[in-house]
Amino acid sequence: MGLSLLAANAVDALVLTDIPDMLRHLQLNLQHNSRVVNGMRAAVAPLRWSNAGDVAALAPHRPPFDLIVGADLVGSWLSSCTRARFYCLRA
Repeated sequence: MGLSLLAANAVDALVLTDIPDMLRHLQLNLQHNSRVVNGMRAAVAPLRWSNAGDVAALAPHRPPFDLIVGADLVGSWLSSCTRARFYCLRA
């Protein structure tokens, strides 16, 4: 979603965030789309919502941000026990 906004010039700059294990995938996605997005306008950074250090590390990217787009946020705050119950309820 974020790269689409950047490619459409709907935003001036973009910070792609995810848990540290996913950063390599974000960086590769940015590289694969370099023809349609200007990589100089995009950054990749770790962000675990419960980690104050990750949040503080976003400071060089000039928050507050005009727009925050979130996806797959439910799994980040549910415990494994609660998550298992949630999936059982859905089944």
